[in-house]
Amino acid sequence: MRLYLDESVPENLRHFIQGHEVRTARFMGWKGRLDGEFLPIAQYEFDAMLTCDRNIPYQQNLARLDIRIIILRSQSNGIEHLLPLLPEALQALDDPALRQVVHIYPP
Repeated sequence: MRLYLDESVPENLRHFIQGHEVRTARFMGWKGRLDGEFLPIAQYEFDAMLTCDRNIPYQQNLARLDIRIIILRSQSNGIEHLLPLLPEALQALDDPALRQVVHIYPP
């Protein structure tokens, strides 16, 4: 699966994601761009996006996009808070029954 790490997610989280093709905002040249600028392009490049940005569903018209958005709802976007959410987030990537926007909460 092709996975995009939004710039709200620490880049080094990619080292903990196995079995997926992972690209970051900096790698793609999208760092600093608004979601509305890169999401229409990202839907053709990636299967899913991993983000900590809780406002994306309210700021973007996601219904017209073909990309799964996984929102990590941790107490911060520090890697120590995101790592416990990663197994459930990776499981959500492979579940076709889940909706387009998936929220992952701490255990």
